[in-house]
Amino acid sequence: MKVHLVYPAPLWREHGLSGWSVNAEGPLLSTVDDSPGFAPAGGAAGTRADGPAGVLTGFVTGAEAHRFAALDPAEQRAAAVAQAARLFPMLPEPVGFHVTDWVNDLYSKGCYAALFGPGDWLRLGPRLTAPHGRVHWAGTETSTAFFGLLEGAVRSGHRVVAEILDRPA
Repeated sequence: MKVHLVYPAPLWREHGLSGWSVNAEGPLLSTVDDSPGFAPAGGAAGTRADGPAGVLTGFVTGAEAHRFAALDPAEQRAAAVAQAARLFPMLPEPVGFHVTDWVNDLYSKGCYAALFGPGDWLRLGPRLTAPHGRVHWAGTETSTAFFGLLEGAVRSGHRVVAEILDRPA
């Protein structure tokens, strides 16, 4: 699951923090700064070019995702906000809160990307990319570069196109 906590600005930066965390306890097992469009404008470093917004994105994974998915929306918000407050005590109450629930999504039934354990890519990787008749597999999970990101998905799409164009007619 993915949780977006929206603040008036990326306030953690004012305290020298990146917004990134990795946590042994949840619900947010990791967080990242997902604030949009923060770039110098008018020569002032750190000035918003397109309006204020600070987005702290948290990832709820594994067994924790199933537990979190079973909570009602108010309980999800309370748990995520409480953890963000422990991680970043200078943050006020968020002005927005959004959850993407892949656990209960009709079509995904799980996360947005696969995470392999040690040695899994070497063991399983060749099977993930091997065509099965006329079916070719593409997606971020089949990319050897930028795994888990849009760039990886695009690269895997290019790989599949090359496979199809190179196969005998």
